[in-house]
Amino acid sequence: MKNLIVVRLLLVTVVALVGSRTAQAQGSGNPAPRASNGYPVDECLHWAAQCGKPAADQYCRNSGYPGGAVNFQKAQMRQTWVLGDNKACSAHDKCIGFTSIQCSGSPGPRLDNGYSVDWCLRSGGVGCGKAAADRWCQITGHSSGASTFPSAPMHPTWLLGDNKVCNAANCVGFTSIKCEAGGQIID
Repeated sequence: MKNLIVVRLLLVTVVALVGSRTAQAQGSGNPAPRASNGYPVDECLHWAAQCGKPAADQYCRNSGYPGGAVNFQKAQMRQTWVLGDNKACSAHDKCIGFTSIQCSGSPGPRLDNGYSVDWCLRSGGVGCGKAAADRWCQITGHSSGASTFPSAPMHPTWLLGDNKVCNAANCVGFTSIKCEAGGQIID
């Protein structure tokens, strides 16, 4: 009898825990779009200027979507990050940030660590363009190099040769890379 009571109590506890986690997950939604430093993205690209679409477009470009934003939502927040000025907005400034941003198209090539592939192999502008695209093709198992490899400003990106992050405002990443294999072009 005692064992049956303990089992029922355990079952009730498990059901209560699962139910509360489900309710939290349903109520939480997706987190607000974040700058590379973890702050929610401010609605303005520069302090109180170029608000709305320009700031959402920059967020998308930084995230590897060169086509920019097609839709976004915003709300008042305690802290945000002004992308163009590289500074924080705090609550006394009456910050407004994005709660969601829908970017157009698909991101360029990404590594397992989530970073976009940088246009250069190494910092300081070493091995840029075809050299970095060829390295990407090699990493992804293609025997030949890249045939086309457009790029756009974005950050952060990953320098394949240095094996580190480029987090500067002037980073450039690939928007796509087409690799060749035995004379065939493979996306």
